[in-house]
Amino acid sequence: MANPYMDLIQSQWEHISALYNEFADKRPIILLDVDAGELHAYPFEKIKEIFDSGSQLTLEEQYRRAVATRQMVLIVRDKENKQTLTYTIKLEDE
Repeated sequence: MANPYMDLIQSQWEHISALYNEFADKRPIILLDVDAGELHAYPFEKIKEIFDSGSQLTLEEQYRRAVATRQMVLIVRDKENKQTLTYTIKLEDE
């Protein structure tokens, strides 16, 4: 099954990476809100509040692995289609 958000992520990559880099020292999680057409950078402790407790644990593991391996976590939220997907993406070398 093809990932329905990969084209969107690729088309927004310049904005996603710029937003991440703006706050890179804080290691944010980036939220791509499909319905609002907006990008937001959140600290891990703040963004995990949108998830239930089981998903919080999964997100925490994903985030810790991403930080340890120089990657970022991107959340794509699409309320209209009732989808919230997380991605771990390798950061580009500066």
